[in-house]
Amino acid sequence: MTEQIARPNFSDGAYLSRKEKDRLRKKYPAEYQGVSLRRFTVDEYMNMAEAGILTPEDRVELIDGMIVEMAPIGRPHERRVNRIAKTMVKKVPDEIEVCIQGTVHLNISMAPEPDVALLSPEASLDGENIPRSEGILLIIEVADFSLRYDRGIKAQRYAQNGIPELWIFVLADDEIEVCRQPTSQGYAEAQRYRRGDALTVQALPEVRFAVDELLQ
Repeated sequence: MTEQIARPNFSDGAYLSRKEKDRLRKKYPAEYQGVSLRRFTVDEYMNMAEAGILTPEDRVELIDGMIVEMAPIGRPHERRVNRIAKTMVKKVPDEIEVCIQGTVHLNISMAPEPDVALLSPEASLDGENIPRSEGILLIIEVADFSLRYDRGIKAQRYAQNGIPELWIFVLADDEIEVCRQPTSQGYAEAQRYRRGDALTVQALPEVRFAVDELLQ
């Protein structure tokens, strides 16, 4: 049975609350006094990859101009991503591209690497550039160790950049959180789907997925 859930409310651009920042300043005073961050653009980030500074072995993504190291991929995570992608390829129209753990370009300082993304036909035809937010129909994140990060900063940034729909696969609870209606504060609607339920992608209402087949 689906269940409506509340989404956390994060202030725009903030990684940490003021209380958390104060706590870190007290714990690491030297590192936080008189230090500013040098943030990167997506072009600079991609140039680092082309120059070999960042390699395919580096599990990183660009979030708010900062290069963030992602959690290691364990076998359950890898297996679930592969099964989701296989199911998507079988069911979505041929003109929709299923992108697996590829970089997407959300804005000048945002280039995350979601586990799965469904791309519109227009985005699929552009083989020269990484997909941009306007060509993304759905993003899927498989969350184990990264659940707080995926529900928090990443979900908010996806919403702020107009990604219409986000699915978070919560491995620990064996359920899917479906987030819709993006706003500047995050997704206005979020529901949990469990085994026995069915769901569709808003952009592809004719395609129906059984939660059981996505969680198998």
